[in-house]
Amino acid sequence: MAKPTRRDRVLDLAALACILLGLALCLDGTARLIGISHLSYRFPGPPGVRQVELADNARYEAYAGVALALIGCFGGTVHAVRVNRRVTLPGLS
Repeated sequence: MAKPTRRDRVLDLAALACILLGLALCLDGTARLIGISHLSYRFPGPPGVRQVELADNARYEAYAGVALALIGCFGGTVHAVRVNRRVTLPGLS
């Protein structure tokens, strides 16, 4: 098996950062959607802002988080396969 280089470690950290940032975005968007679901006619939320617009923005944020996490997973997997398939010459290990 090939030894990981500094570039390999940086790419792994970048994939991990994408996954964690995507998870944070998804959790934040979901929490905002839950907060919006508690609004009613007695507690309509901030004046001048429609609840539908707030819900749409929160939903888009959650979807962006899921997409970013999937990109991080895909990038990390492709990079791991690439490193694993790397051929080392005998005697140069």
